[in-house]
Amino acid sequence: MSNKNYKTRLISIGNIVKTFHYGHFASNWWTLIKNKNIWIPWRVNCRICVNLNEKEFVLRIIAHDNNSIEPGFISETEPNPQIHSNISAAINTTYKKLFKTETRYSGLDIFNLEEMKLENNYFSNDETLYFAGSGYISSFNHKVRGDQYLIVQTINEHNISIHVYRRGIQREEHFDISPKEVWKKMTICQEKNPMALFGLTNLSVQSAIKQQMETPLCNFKQWMNLDIMTPIFQKYLKRQIGMSNFPWHNFFSKWLNQKSKIIELTMALADIYPIDYKLGDREFRAWKQVIKIVGCTNITPFSKNISQVSNNLITAAKNFARINGPGCFPITKPIVTHSCVSKIQDQQFEAFFSDKNNVSMSSYIVDKKMGLPLLYLKDNKQTLWEKFEATYPDSIKRTSVMGRLASGRYVYKQDLGGLCSICNDYGYEVFDLLIELIETNIIQKEQKQTLIHKIETLCYHMRREYEKELLINLDGTTDHVEYNSINNNDTPDPNN
Repeated sequence: MSNKNYKTRLISIGNIVKTFHYGHFASNWWTLIKNKNIWIPWRVNCRICVNLNEKEFVLRIIAHDNNSIEPGFISETEPNPQIHSNISAAINTTYKKLFKTETRYSGLDIFNLEEMKLENNYFSNDETLYFAGSGYISSFNHKVRGDQYLIVQTINEHNISIHVYRRGIQREEHFDISPKEVWKKMTICQEKNPMALFGLTNLSVQSAIKQQMETPLCNFKQWMNLDIMTPIFQKYLKRQIGMSNFPWHNFFSKWLNQKSKIIELTMALADIYPIDYKLGDREFRAWKQVIKIVGCTNITPFSKNISQVSNNLITAAKNFARINGPGCFPITKPIVTHSCVSKIQDQQFEAFFSDKNNVSMSSYIVDKKMGLPLLYLKDNKQTLWEKFEATYPDSIKRTSVMGRLASGRYVYKQDLGGLCSICNDYGYEVFDLLIELIETNIIQKEQKQTLIHKIETLCYHMRREYEKELLINLDGTTDHVEYNSINNNDTPDPNN
């Protein structure tokens, strides 16, 4: 083989002829591309223009006067083209006449055909045949007493057949109900597995059948075309229905006319069957296969392990269509909030936590969410709750009170002492600074603990007792009735 110095151009893709490419001699009309592991057909009247060393000629595939045994290959450049049995012979003969050389080329490399997928769907629901159906053909060559025989095996609509050819002439034919039974009538290959002889145990064959089963024969736009739908009904469904003049096509016409694309299969089938008719499992499976073949998806019910569409989803889709209309956007519903607190109970809470005996209002800090001044609690939440419960025994419960205090504009800190934030910022921070200085500068542990204790005692006095020692006079002035301080000996002095 020479180096690649050629170009090819497809002029006509040609035709697939059922009697040739899917007949008893189909093996002659297909060829294997080994490096890609694919089979391509020799299409009748396929024409390719080949440019070899700047010389062009056209190759064409023909049939020998309607002879379906094997294809022929000719070069249209020749005045009286010779019919060759293989593509390489046609190319090399033409090249020899043009260049007077013995250079040889591989016909499959030059005649670059695209992969041809099966155009017929030869599958069924029969698991014993690995889902192969009517029209499935497999063949192989077998040598008997020095002679080459072609064994052609076919799955027909009502039986299984084997035809034996020698030099293109039929020598034997046998029919039976299964591959095993029909191979019992043969005298050769009795030690082989009949299913393997049919090629049905081959993983590639099983994969091809599965792929064909998953490929729909049409889509919903062709459902009203009876020329397409009737053969599908006759092949896959008619034998499963035990009645004549059955209005099967009404199922598809009603589905097309409804607004929703989703149906409940059993209810839709009940509309076209008589009221007293009982749909069997086998007939129901045939319906599921047909609607899958004609392009439907997500057919339920599946088992829970493999189902992508659950029955709950179908129910939700039906409820959505009933409320909003098929294919419509969801209706915007008003947002409704419910409160378990009555208006009177709400007023009681606001009154209690607006009382200056319970809270102190901040003079400059505002709650960011509500835009209102912060309220500083004068006592801890549990004490305030007990006081609130005693004041309003029939009001809201403890959980509601605590929730409002946690999410509202109420603040409680241990160092606040029940006073306003100004007093906290400019008064009690002194005690924190004193404690910090003691911890930093005092080394002796006992002396440090004593001083901190004295400061905490004074802080407690300012927080709890100091307000009780203030007396407001009639003219608005304030007198301190009794004042306790800490003298230089760190002991309270009643006279000072």
